[in-house]
Amino acid sequence: MSRLTTAVLVFSVVAFVAGAAQAATIPLGWSERHARYARHLVLTYGVDEVTIGRGWWRARLWIRNETNLRIRVQREFALLADAPGGRRRVLPAARSAPSLPAVIPILGIWRGVVSGPGVPSRASLLRLRFGTTSAVILPNHRITHVTRQSFRR
Repeated sequence: MSRLTTAVLVFSVVAFVAGAAQAATIPLGWSERHARYARHLVLTYGVDEVTIGRGWWRARLWIRNETNLRIRVQREFALLADAPGGRRRVLPAARSAPSLPAVIPILGIWRGVVSGPGVPSRASLLRLRFGTTSAVILPNHRITHVTRQSFRR
């Protein structure tokens, strides 16, 4: 291996380790149940953990459909940062993996990771906004869930 190749390899490893060291993972283990519309829509939202990196954020989360209706979920996930003084900054998710399904089946669950650009300030109180959900046969009955629990990084 040439010196140049070795130098590039060492630099790449150091850059990767330094980037990983900058990320902070906050374990949450939240589970919040939401019932609406005469209990036609009963969903449980969960947040396992949130990671804040340099210029990005990522959340490992899930949605459980506890109804006898198929549920649609819109791709509107975001990290909400409530700063002192009442200012709210919305950091929308740009990606989800695996992709959200067209519908979550009856008694089904979707587990995934959503992520996006941006970093909230350290003083901000953080919450997660899930995508708006609605039953396939009741499209006007919608829930946009924002976690009741919050955390600081």
